Order: sequence, then structure tokens, then C-alpha cells
Amino acid sequence: LPLLLGEGQGEGNIMNDTIKVDLVTPEKLLFSKKADMVIIPGTEGDFGVLKDHAPLISTIRTGVVELHAKKDRQIYVSGGFAEVTKDHCIILAEEAIDLSDLKVKDAEERVTEAKKTLKRAKDDDREILEEKLEKAEFLLKAVRNKK
Repeated sequence: LPLLLGEGQGEGNIMNDTIKVDLVTPEKLLFSKKADMVIIPGTEGDFGVLKDHAPLISTIRTGVVELHAKKDRQIYVSGGFAEVTKDHCIILAEEAIDLSDLKVKDAEERVTEAKKTLKRAKDDDREILEEKLEKAEFLLKAVRNKK
């Protein structure tokens, strides 16, 4: 209850209910922002993270990370890990693309290229290339349905 009453926050201050979210790929830090909430596509299902969330580490599946802040963002991720502490969330993604930066045409080209590559594939490479096609198709669906 002390947190609800703002105890220790100082007179007249609004509580800071944001959580810091870092999204990192092998190439770069995609962003580091404060958010009211982040929704992450966990392997066992989507989960929402608010400030003071219980600590956890989770694998993530191909999906869309939803960042709820002053300016909401949707970021496609193709798997990885998420680490959550009470005031920080770190998402380590194999690949991440801000859906606002992607055109449907570009996503369609990814699907077309993945299909061509799969068609020429040897049996040894087939499983990896099928997964690549699934990810490209998910990205296309995500960019078509972006908010």
C-alpha cells in the first residue's frame, strides 16, 4: 500500500510507473525507451510487463513486441530471450524490425525470396529454409495488420 499512496515519492509528485525497455539484436541496440507496458511473445505465450514485475527470464518466439508508451510501437522479433527485473526489461532478439519502418512490398519480397530459396534447397537445408519462410510469412502478416 505505501507505493499506492506515493510514500517516499515526495509531496505532489506523480509516481513513475514506467519500465525501461532495451531491445538488442546481434547488430545493434534497436532502442532503449521508457514504457508504461511491454507485451512480449514468449515461447509459452504472450506476457505483459509493467513496472515492479516479478523477475524472470524467458525465451521468445517469432512475434510482435508491443511497446506501450507516449508513442506506441510494434516490433517484429524472430525469437530470442527476454530478461525482466522490477524496473528493466531487456529483449535480446535474433532479428528485430520496427513495423512502422517496413512496407508491405518489402515483406512480400522476403516471402518470395524465401520460397525461391526453399525450392532450390537440398534436403539437408530444407528445415532451416522452411523456418525462414515461416518467419517471412509471419512478418508479412504482421506488417499487414500493424496498428
